[in-house]
Amino acid sequence: MGWRVFAIDALPEEPWRNGGGRTRTLAAQPREAGEPPWDWRISLATIEQSTAFSAFAGVDRGSVLLGTGQIQLSAEGESTLQMHQPGDTVAYRGEALWQAEVRRVELPLALLNVMTRRGAACARVQALREGAVLSGHVLAAVVVEGVWRVAATPHGEALMLSAGCCAVLDDAPGRAIAGCRIERVSTAGWLVAVSIELS
Repeated sequence: MGWRVFAIDALPEEPWRNGGGRTRTLAAQPREAGEPPWDWRISLATIEQSTAFSAFAGVDRGSVLLGTGQIQLSAEGESTLQMHQPGDTVAYRGEALWQAEVRRVELPLALLNVMTRRGAACARVQALREGAVLSGHVLAAVVVEGVWRVAATPHGEALMLSAGCCAVLDDAPGRAIAGCRIERVSTAGWLVAVSIELS
């Protein structure tokens, strides 16, 4: 059981299908056939203008605002969602036709996105400013500010992660990971923690 650690800026960018932004895939579990082509996906998006989000039928989504600015998500028949401060987190259904309105920001605006195929996986997405203990079949930590210590077990080898780094632990198929401890080392800072449970 080992962590994959990488700098987010080193990952390739891909344009959105509608041209409204760009995305970097941090981690995903592909599947052989069907749409979407994965059971779960963690990505970082940069939004360059107010735009529509692509629809993903049968998918649950979560987004975390990483930078300053405001974003409002609205869709017919759905409650309007607001993200006003870094760390604000929302959850929503992927099949709805969401319109993103960006306000009070120097573009582009950064969002961390987590998508899970309904019936195959579910995710918990948290913005953490203090330590926490995580569990799940897949764990990820995306450091936005500060320095953090991550250990898969109480006595396991620890990682030191700084801003702009991501660590993913997803190589224990069929076995949940329990007791992963995340601790802030610097006097201030925050990260996004993702826990994914497989069905």
